Amino acid sequence: MNIKQTQKGFTLIELMIVIAIIGILAAVALPAYSDYTQRAKMSEVILAGAGCRTELTEHISINGGPSASAALDFTCASASASSTSPYVKSVSVAATTGIVTLTSQGINSAATAGGAVVTLTPTTNAAGAAVNTTASAIYAWTCTSNAPAIMPSTCKGTT
Repeated sequence: MNIKQTQKGFTLIELMIVIAIIGILAAVALPAYSDYTQRAKMSEVILAGAGCRTELTEHISINGGPSASAALDFTCASASASSTSPYVKSVSVAATTGIVTLTSQGINSAATAGGAVVTLTPTTNAAGAAVNTTASAIYAWTCTSNAPAIMPSTCKGTT
């Protein structure tokens, strides 16, 4: 009597191939995930400036421009850094130009060793004219940074 034996498991070669495929996928996925998390943290920093953008836009619409003589008391600049995100070190608004400056912290990247600085600049027309004391409206906001490699897509031009 001749009984045929069937295979009851995986061979060593098959298991090694599966492990190699998993290793290759992990080698590709981990750097992409790291890049994604850094961009998400920088998105929080930019989001901290959203309140300042709104507050300045309303101020210019109502009062006709930022104050040329004294610093404006923007509540967004004092509240954003402490309560919005652990990745925001400071938020400031320039009195005469309305430029919002955000400084990051706690984002582990070579590009942000001392903290990335994001600048949100308001313009009054399509040509990019700066906001002045007689401006009546903000046309657009331009986002720039000293760490463009980890900026989210929303901060790679006019927002």
